[in-house]
Amino acid sequence: MNTFEPTWLIIKQHKTTGLKYFCKTAKKDPYTYTGSGKYWLRHLKKHGSDILTVWCQKFNNKQPLIDYAINFSIENKIVESSEWANMCIENGIDGGARPTSAKQKSAVSKALKGGIKTAAHKRKMLESNKLRPYCSCLECKTLVQSCFLELHYSGVLHRKRKTAQLSAVS
Repeated sequence: MNTFEPTWLIIKQHKTTGLKYFCKTAKKDPYTYTGSGKYWLRHLKKHGSDILTVWCQKFNNKQPLIDYAINFSIENKIVESSEWANMCIENGIDGGARPTSAKQKSAVSKALKGGIKTAAHKRKMLESNKLRPYCSCLECKTLVQSCFLELHYSGVLHRKRKTAQLSAVS
């Protein structure tokens, strides 16, 4: 069964640095949700969790949520702009649904560990990895998801990665 849970789109902003973060949550109170993006969470760890909710809107239907989230992301250039902590476009539906209880976490962990891999399985994994796009720039030589290649080559992802690395070091 594929049911839609009412979802909030939210703009959070750090009170000290002014950095903004566009996100979504299905929680009842969007004001208590802090966000979950990697870059955003590193920023909060470094500068403190003094944030405010600048804007929020509840969506009860899936398609208007998706349309609004994607259009907002593109119009405000949340990935490209240094004013935003987002590292990918928000679509309003990805994320969430993580195991919460210890029993669920244990079951997921057990399912992902071990597993005997046959020679055929290993060969398939090797072939699959060969098709993944790698950045060929001299700066990183890292695996890049195909949806980020254009941004990556333009230097946007390098800028965010360097900032995140500097934040982690300091």
